[in-house]
Amino acid sequence: MGDGMRGGRRARWAVTWLGVAVVAGAGVLASVTLGGDAGERVVAVLGLAVAVLALGAPWAWRRPAAPVTASAAQLDAAAEALAHLVGEQWSREATLRRLFEPWPLPIVWTARQDVGSAQVTGIAEGVRYEGAEAVAAAWAGSPTRRLVLLGEAGAGKSACALQLTLALLDDERVTQVPVLVSATGFRPESETPAEWLARRLRRDYPLLADAERFGPRAAEDLLAAHRVVPVIDGLDELPAPRLEAALRALVVAGDPRAPLVVACRTAEFTAAAARCGGLPRAAVLVPSPVPVTDAIRLLTYADPTGRDAWRRVAVRLRADPAQPLAAVLARPLGVTLVRSLYAHGRGDPATLLDRDLFPDPAALEEHLLDAFVPALYERAAAQAPRMRHRDPERAERYLRFLSGQLQQRGTTDFAWWHLRDWTRLTCSRLAVRALAGAITGLMILPTVVRVSEQWAAIEGDDWRHIAAAKVLAAMLFLPALLTTADWFTRRRPSRSGALRTMLPAVGVASLAPMVVVLVEHLLFMGLSPLVMILTETGIVAYYVGLVLPVVVVVGLPVMPAEPRRGRFSFQGWRRRLGGACRRAASAGALVAVVIQLGSMAVYCLRARGPVQLSTSCATSVAVAPLIAGTVAGLLAAAAWWYERPGGPPVSSPCRSIRTDRTLRLGSALAGSLLINLDGAATLLPPTPMAAHLDAQDITRKLLTDWLTTFGPTGALIALAATCWPYYSLARLRFALTGQLPWRLQAFLADAHRLGVLRQAGAVYQFRHATLQQRLAHVPDHR
Repeated sequence: MGDGMRGGRRARWAVTWLGVAVVAGAGVLASVTLGGDAGERVVAVLGLAVAVLALGAPWAWRRPAAPVTASAAQLDAAAEALAHLVGEQWSREATLRRLFEPWPLPIVWTARQDVGSAQVTGIAEGVRYEGAEAVAAAWAGSPTRRLVLLGEAGAGKSACALQLTLALLDDERVTQVPVLVSATGFRPESETPAEWLARRLRRDYPLLADAERFGPRAAEDLLAAHRVVPVIDGLDELPAPRLEAALRALVVAGDPRAPLVVACRTAEFTAAAARCGGLPRAAVLVPSPVPVTDAIRLLTYADPTGRDAWRRVAVRLRADPAQPLAAVLARPLGVTLVRSLYAHGRGDPATLLDRDLFPDPAALEEHLLDAFVPALYERAAAQAPRMRHRDPERAERYLRFLSGQLQQRGTTDFAWWHLRDWTRLTCSRLAVRALAGAITGLMILPTVVRVSEQWAAIEGDDWRHIAAAKVLAAMLFLPALLTTADWFTRRRPSRSGALRTMLPAVGVASLAPMVVVLVEHLLFMGLSPLVMILTETGIVAYYVGLVLPVVVVVGLPVMPAEPRRGRFSFQGWRRRLGGACRRAASAGALVAVVIQLGSMAVYCLRARGPVQLSTSCATSVAVAPLIAGTVAGLLAAAAWWYERPGGPPVSSPCRSIRTDRTLRLGSALAGSLLINLDGAATLLPPTPMAAHLDAQDITRKLLTDWLTTFGPTGALIALAATCWPYYSLARLRFALTGQLPWRLQAFLADAHRLGVLRQAGAVYQFRHATLQQRLAHVPDHR
């Protein structure tokens, strides 16, 4: 450690000890002035000193800022881990799509170049490359390593992009890691290509978020060092204005030296490139039609039971090459559809040659698309009778609804956390906040009435206006907290999880119940201005102390853009132990100081008569901050530890929702306990409430508050910070109306296994964009 670093740490410790001395001196002076028991004065002063020391110690002992970029060893480790994950992920997906069974469909790609561009890319015009492995070899031998795959719908671009990704992983000449991503989530109006790709890497491969192993910005560092080859598929699936903006962003904001592969439809890419220019230093490949002989040969070997039928079809196609079936089989999409419908000898493929039924290729393709889903589910029902979602008609109805919603939103990605945007019940912030306030009011009403009656018996006030004010204050607080948390997060997204953001958000939200109580005091109580100020300050301190332990552990109750990720892992625990201790100390100290100040405002100063020290002050100050700070600090460290590795190595829909649900259920339990800590401390002797309750009553009240009042409120705050409850509400709404199944994830997993859907990270897509469009636009009359 350098001299400057040591000097900065000494200066921070000096400031901390100076703060302890000042606060302790002020406490001694106040205790002598206000009077009271000597023992209580000592405890109060020591509590203040310890709280200031606990709050200043993490700041004084903090480490220098971590390096912004990863080291060379960390980059190598990140690239090696990413290559392993990419290979495992897309090998499994290729198997499910049957891309290598019995062999890859041979698609010939031909170079299409502008004049003189061959000298830059090293790929001459007219050169033909058969299959993805040949394309990968050409890309690896190109000095620019930038490629555009163009073709019409169903020409095999997506399959080639996947096969190219696996081929590049196996090529020893390629030191970069190819990563296949879908372009549908790219928002060029709000993010650069590098920012979008880094976000996708973190979402699809949560393991890269392990800052201890790979550095704090592993995804950004890999892209900046050109250690990743983005293979961007489905650029044409963006709306036309966004497609042009995305291509312009790749041209203007993208690094022309960075390796890149882009797949897009020919017409859409050509139109966009005419307005903003094509990708610089990139070769362009276009596919040739699949020869009918190759298609028939693959279909024959893929279906041994129907070889004779396919040989008869081949003879008729050779005799009549103008058959619509020949045009359909010229595209990989047509081969896939025909193979799915007539696998294992189911039906006679000769019916596809009937020109009365199918006068042109478009009519035949529509028939194949309409029969695709029922055929797969009928075959699955026969092969796996116990499969839950085996009814073809019902499955097709669900898939039509999904495709219609995706088409309506102009995307091909079905992300489970976006299901909340499909219904006003969960997409409207106003509705969510109103529902949260109503639930809080219903939960707290019985307890408030009971407590208000007890308090009125002590103080001699009318309990009805007290109960009404408390219920209204509680109903307004949670919507106000949701509003302020959303505002603070939108204002500073990078600091949404910082402790310095949580305290202002909770403090501003506490002004809503303070206003309600202030109005109640003005109307029904004659208080002096000084006592009024102290009372309202106590209200704010009470609500802040009530909720701050919850948000410190589970985060601000903001509807997240993406699900949270995490997993318990003790790998590299020595490196993470210091961070966990600092998180525990800082979170615990913040909670302890805030609750200590709140306890002093509520219990140390009387709300009636002259301002003086109450006899219950010392106990409240000593107990409440200690309990809440210790527990909140430990749980905050546990939450930090859980989310530090970033989640499972590869993201998938099931893993993503399971991780988010596990994290939120644990957070809900923690929230229900944390929000009760300060309330539990107020029931300990010698507080006024404890004087009227025995041990059995205190136990009963704590359980009642945990199960019916404060506990559900804390759980509600914790659940508001996750995607899972919004998804569950939306899923329940669509299941009740019969638009989606009750077990949605199981249905989607079956559809993926059958080949109707494909999986890209944590999202599902229809296997073909043409299939999604057909299901969305054809009405269901059943």
